[in-house]
Amino acid sequence: MIEMPIFEDENWYLQQVKKAMIDGRFKNKDKINAVYKRRCIEISKTLEEIISDDDFKQIHKQSTLFEKLVLSSYEELQCIYKKIQDDADEIFTDIVTDDKGNQKKIIKEKWKCIYELYDKMVNKNFNIELVQKYGVKCCPYCNENYIINRRRKNGKSYAMAQIDHFYPRDRFPVFAVSLYNLVPVCAACNHIKSTQEIVISPHNHKYDFSHIKISYSPKSADWIDNPDSIEILFKYDEHDKEFREGMEANLDSMGVNSSYSTHTDYVQEILKKAQVYGKETRRNLLNDFPDLFSSDAELIRIIFGNYIEKNELLKRPLSKLTQDLLHELGIIK
Repeated sequence: MIEMPIFEDENWYLQQVKKAMIDGRFKNKDKINAVYKRRCIEISKTLEEIISDDDFKQIHKQSTLFEKLVLSSYEELQCIYKKIQDDADEIFTDIVTDDKGNQKKIIKEKWKCIYELYDKMVNKNFNIELVQKYGVKCCPYCNENYIINRRRKNGKSYAMAQIDHFYPRDRFPVFAVSLYNLVPVCAACNHIKSTQEIVISPHNHKYDFSHIKISYSPKSADWIDNPDSIEILFKYDEHDKEFREGMEANLDSMGVNSSYSTHTDYVQEILKKAQVYGKETRRNLLNDFPDLFSSDAELIRIIFGNYIEKNELLKRPLSKLTQDLLHELGIIK
């Protein structure tokens, strides 16, 4: 899992929520603002049943309770989640019986205004723009798949990235449009996670995500010729037990452990390249091609075919695996 960056344009996101709430039914600016304000107040009154201004830091002082919830930090969302999680079913859902006598849960009417607002935003392609605004290109859950959106010649865009609700929308509709409950992910991760409540969010900046390392272990001496003789391992900082337990639960529930076991050929390539392109060889290449490479870091990225800086790990799949192995092999510090 890769840590998500802080979103830099929260005002843009709030405007997307506003557009979805108005839904294009009004053109006059004063009318739009009046309707938006009224609806924010109506939703805020419902929210007062479970949260208050005390659940948020003293920012957005002029905002309604609903707007504070929309832009609340992940840490604030987590505190609210812990407060309501045991009573979530009772708070947000009703049990109904269909004509065949089957029972099912449905979202209570008063919470649908938030729950359905997310669908309205997606219908306006906000999910495509959200990924572009973040500037991420691959999935933060698995770091295996691209999430780049596609656009045809007719201008129509298709979202390859899906948006996961870290706290599932069906159980916690109150977080349906909270910015830091939304995680741009690949279709595989979104499908596997589904409505699971996993432990650690990529928006959780409490943890140091560098405390998880992806490593390898040769199972036999023929690893040079046989990539199946390589085992991929996940290692943790021994002093961060809480992070380790949470991340292990994440990787297991998302199936990431098993999927990474298929990348032994990629690891084998890195191990071979590391032997060929040591420090002296790279120095010679830099001297021979002074106009081609700006630095040793750029040369390493080109040789190993991936980004290695912390703030660039969401640009290309398997970047975390590459970075950690290059650290272990002494190619980078």
